[in-house]
Amino acid sequence: MAIMGNDKTVIDLLNELIELEYEAIEAYEAAVGRVEESRDRARIQGFLGEHLRQVRELCALVRQLGGEPASASDLKQMLKRGKVVIVGLFGDRPVLEAMKVNEAESERLHERIAARPGLPDAVRLVLRKHLATEHRHHDWIVDRLDAGAGLLRL
Repeated sequence: MAIMGNDKTVIDLLNELIELEYEAIEAYEAAVGRVEESRDRARIQGFLGEHLRQVRELCALVRQLGGEPASASDLKQMLKRGKVVIVGLFGDRPVLEAMKVNEAESERLHERIAARPGLPDAVRLVLRKHLATEHRHHDWIVDRLDAGAGLLRL
């Protein structure tokens, strides 16, 4: 596989995304149990399913490229989950704020990687699809926070 940019391979970049997906999965799992509003909880469960699908697709790409996908054992993911668990003690709004930060970080990383020259077309296609999903997640969270319905304001 060709080296891109700062001596990172496509596999390294995809593994960075996989680690971020695992972080999102952990955070969404924590949020599902803490959000009180049933419609928000249902939407978050749907987003969780989409993140699970995305990690499977990214792992498959890494394997197709001859690499070994990152595992979910990174300590950073536990820190993210801890953030959602702690803010969950104070109502739905802080949980959604934490999820907004996670989605924005994911959007930035997807955009940065998808914009790299020399990326295989199959990888770029998957990343663009995932980026559209990340935008949709982020937009829903922002809309929900802006609406403020049923959310505790701190």
